[in-house]
Amino acid sequence: YPGIAQIGFNSLCKGTPATNLVGLGLAYLGASIKEKSNHKVDLIDLREMRDWDHFTAELRSRESDLVGIYVNTVNYDFAVKCAEIARGLKKKVVGGGPHATLSPTALLDTGFFNHIIKGESEITFPKVLADLESGKEVGCEVHGESVTNLDNIPFPARDLYNMNKILNSPGIFPYPHRYIGIITSRGCPFSCSFCQPMEKNLFGKKTRQRSVANVIDEVEYVIDKYKANFIMFQDSVLTIRKSWVLELCEKMDNLGIRWGCQTRVDTIDGDTIRAL
Repeated sequence: YPGIAQIGFNSLCKGTPATNLVGLGLAYLGASIKEKSNHKVDLIDLREMRDWDHFTAELRSRESDLVGIYVNTVNYDFAVKCAEIARGLKKKVVGGGPHATLSPTALLDTGFFNHIIKGESEITFPKVLADLESGKEVGCEVHGESVTNLDNIPFPARDLYNMNKILNSPGIFPYPHRYIGIITSRGCPFSCSFCQPMEKNLFGKKTRQRSVANVIDEVEYVIDKYKANFIMFQDSVLTIRKSWVLELCEKMDNLGIRWGCQTRVDTIDGDTIRAL
């Protein structure tokens, strides 16, 4: 996880929301690899590294054969530097994430990435690992298969991150102490210039939503495992389907935990506002 743009090395839990963030994309991917293979999964969070020498030493000590790197635009340079160091240690490197989906050729042209997975990776990356392990040919650009039913993938492996430090750090506005982020959907029907067309390139044109029961199972899980006292639903717009969000509100009421979400004004009405 190379997310140190604007916050720097040695920044985990030091003052801004980005320093406390748990990157759920890598956590979902790690959980899927664990479920579908016997590979050991580990994570290096650049926010916990002192400098590039520390990262290099840490990467060498893990004795991994393959390094997967999340690439978004703001952290592009840090992701490429991670890949350069990994290749210098004779490791195979796979890139994924928003910027990798947007511009796979540019990443491959750096010479530091062996493969790029475009789009979602929970189904595809374990298959790529199996092919590499068996000696099968894997293309430089791999199209990720979308997860049709989001209820079918395991909950994110948040413990890949330093959850003890993250959970025990002071709250950072707008999130209080011991908050947990959860995502209930993929895709968005709107075309805001902030996200589009990148978001549709990543997740496709169809919006997919987990069942309320599956979401509540995860909420109960993180309350039990992490003693969470606040849930932040990190979907761009949680309130796309009124019947779904009303059911969620009813079930969340029964759990007695505070929570928040993001929405937009043309997807809510009086009933929804009162329920929220």
